[in-house]
Amino acid sequence: MVIVDGAYYRFLGYSYGKIGEDDQAYVVIDSIKALDKTSLKNHRIAVVFAGLEENDSVFYYLDTLRNKSRRFNSSRIAYFDYLKSSEAFQQLLDQHGIPSSDD
Repeated sequence: MVIVDGAYYRFLGYSYGKIGEDDQAYVVIDSIKALDKTSLKNHRIAVVFAGLEENDSVFYYLDTLRNKSRRFNSSRIAYFDYLKSSEAFQQLLDQHGIPSSDD
């Protein structure tokens, strides 16, 4: 059985990253790239990279001005809480019209 629900892969990959199973997290990223045909694909990949705490990749996949994907919104911001002190992350929030949690 193959699960094709992108939200499942997002949670799975994020969890793998958080527990140090980096190789498995990268397998999940590859699965998302291959199977997710929705406008949320880049956001889901960014979530997995957040689990791995690979900031450059998080920013790359969240930069919807560059990648023309669906904009992320404040309901999914919790995955990126560890970036709250980052100036680059605050700029990305501003670009998307999302107030920082400090506002």
